[in-house]
Amino acid sequence: MAPSSSRNIEVLSPRSGDKVSPEFVVKGNARTFESNVTIRLYDSTGNVLIETFTLANAPDAGQFGPFEKMISYDTESETGILEVFQYSAKDGSQIDKVTIPVVFE
Repeated sequence: MAPSSSRNIEVLSPRSGDKVSPEFVVKGNARTFESNVTIRLYDSTGNVLIETFTLANAPDAGQFGPFEKMISYDTESETGILEVFQYSAKDGSQIDKVTIPVVFE
């Protein structure tokens, strides 16, 4: 299955439908404002389990760079949604959002 992506963010891991352990790594490539990448994990009822950010290691502005972030969660839910996106520098909205359904171990 191809990686999930938007115009400026590509998530290589996890992939749609993957099982994720209570600690797992989110990996991909991003071309975002100031290299900021936001990661948010929801449970099946819409509760936010974690929201964090990381930086893409882009060689220069406007170029894609790799990112990687270890995240942890605690839930009784069996499934959830991982979102990877950037906040717009213009208006604070969520843009370039990649949405990935996951299964919790």
